[in-house]
Amino acid sequence: MKAVILTAGEGRRLRPITHYVPKPMIPFFGKPFLEYTIQNLVGLVDGVVLVVKYKQGQLRDYFGDRYASLSIEYVEQIELKGTAAALITAKDFVSEEFFVLQSDVYAPQSILLAMKELNAENIISLTKVDDPENHAGIDYNSDGRVKRTFTSGPWVDRGIWLFSHVIFDYIKKIQLFNKELRVLVAVQQMIDDDIDVFSYTSTEPWVQLGDHAPLDSVLNALDFFLEHNGGDVANYHSEIKRSSVEVEVVGSKISNSLIFGNGKVIDSLIENSVLYCHGIIRGKIITNQILA
Repeated sequence: MKAVILTAGEGRRLRPITHYVPKPMIPFFGKPFLEYTIQNLVGLVDGVVLVVKYKQGQLRDYFGDRYASLSIEYVEQIELKGTAAALITAKDFVSEEFFVLQSDVYAPQSILLAMKELNAENIISLTKVDDPENHAGIDYNSDGRVKRTFTSGPWVDRGIWLFSHVIFDYIKKIQLFNKELRVLVAVQQMIDDDIDVFSYTSTEPWVQLGDHAPLDSVLNALDFFLEHNGGDVANYHSEIKRSSVEVEVVGSKISNSLIFGNGKVIDSLIENSVLYCHGIIRGKIITNQILA
């Protein structure tokens, strides 16, 4: 079994950070965001297929052709026309049921394992939100079968899927939806043809990058990884709290922020911000910003 991970997008909502680093490679406590998901796949799948395009060299250089027990393969998406256009690029790399993961969504191992154990060929993982108007709502029956995609209900697509090879037959048939070819449109056509697609609902935290509130999404991810994987950075010359900082810092106060790059922060106050630091930040007050 393999996992296909869609990594080709430009991450426009997180600009200017993503002018320098592709979204899945933004680091949290020393690891790229995507690595947290890939490490959860170890023991569950045999290999990973990364669908790449934008700044793909950074992913290839970091992950190489193997991660622990996982083989890593790459396929380039030619045109950025949505999730379905990305997925069909990997058609020849999978031959059985396989996971499909969005690279900007953290995939907990518990969800991956539960989906694998459902013994169903096509599954969409769902999460419950308070703002369904900003997401892709999914309606399902009492037995878990999905009956409608793109609804206004509170349960929405989490961006973690499991499919059989039949998904590719339906991707070939779909038309553009809001100028994109979208996997959930193909899923709806499968349902209309009486092909079972099941839901898996979970209330685990939905950790993603670059949502409709991009700064908040990164800071929420920061909080999650701080609680589950990371820790505050020790620094004898500065005060750093609840932050992931991977640059040299002198005489500064940093809280609830993500800072990385090859630069330096001197005599500054930084709060609730995300910075790609490739120079010297000196004597600045930065709050509630995404900067590079």
